[in-house]
Amino acid sequence: MHSASRGSQVASLSDSRKLVPVLFILSALILIPTVFAQNSLVLTASTDKAQYAPGETVAISGKVSDNQSNPVAGASVSLQVNDPPIDILLVVSDQSGSYTDQFTLSDTSQQGVYTIYISASKAGYTTAQQQLTFTVAPQKTTSSTLQSTVSAVSSILTTSTTQLNPQTKCFIATATFGSDLAPEVILLRTFRDSEILHTSAGRSFMISFNSFYYSFSPQVASLIASSPPLRYAMKAMLYPLIGILSVSYRISTLLTSNMELGVILAGIFAALAIGIVYLGPVTNGIFSLCKLEKRSTRILCNQVAGIFCISSLLILLLGELLRIPSLLMFASVSIVLSFVFLGAASTLLLTRLMRMVR
Repeated sequence: MHSASRGSQVASLSDSRKLVPVLFILSALILIPTVFAQNSLVLTASTDKAQYAPGETVAISGKVSDNQSNPVAGASVSLQVNDPPIDILLVVSDQSGSYTDQFTLSDTSQQGVYTIYISASKAGYTTAQQQLTFTVAPQKTTSSTLQSTVSAVSSILTTSTTQLNPQTKCFIATATFGSDLAPEVILLRTFRDSEILHTSAGRSFMISFNSFYYSFSPQVASLIASSPPLRYAMKAMLYPLIGILSVSYRISTLLTSNMELGVILAGIFAALAIGIVYLGPVTNGIFSLCKLEKRSTRILCNQVAGIFCISSLLILLLGELLRIPSLLMFASVSIVLSFVFLGAASTLLLTRLMRMVR
């Protein structure tokens, strides 16, 4: 009996050692950006005017440098505006570290103060963030029918130009479904603009996500658009994601009294579901190949994932309380990664349970 018990302990220890590479990879995903950030970016930004009228163009310019005042070229600069959210997406700093971007206000823009959230990032540097404000003046009223007609036509042309601007599209989804007016693309864009970008955590996540997504999506979208078989394959891959985000959208709208909490819960659900649907089969395959079949090993994997999830939530809570943008950005990304991993890890126990039932 003692021999059997000792053999079981040795086997369990062996499985735990095999799990070390998996845990190392997870830790690396979350910690590498912090560990290798050896230098700091310094970001400046300004608008061409302090006040604008509805329908005017807002021009933004600035410079990205390191903490030694040396210009940094090739830095990704993300700009977003709140109330209402206007996604200006990414620009890249030139050889002098300078960048410029612009967007046109709607003719129906409300009077008030608007905030521009700007973030600069580059591999090997810590992310820099900046905020700007500008004022929109009251709309001018006129009794001239001709002026009203011209204004309406101008609004239509401006809206059409904005929609046709390739930088404002969900590149991969648009290429897959054939149009940025496809219902699936509209769902993704509406969820982003009407829910995610209206919250601090969601806005922080989108800044990081945009830096990653727009670094490769135009090339991938071009490849998809030129290959009908690849487009059909991508549709099959994206439909589960569309379903997940559709449910997430409904979850976020249930908590209209606390949009911040609603978006966080929607994000947790989406991350868990993505981990289960997309990474679950891959994780089970890896564990089978590595012969990590012990129940204790799979439980340990879920426990580690749970610890990462709880830690990320606590960091997010701290970021929300202190209103530290960099902390919110780190926490929002960590939550998504850790809950994706938890979703994938949960399929390990589910698979084992199904085998036991059979």
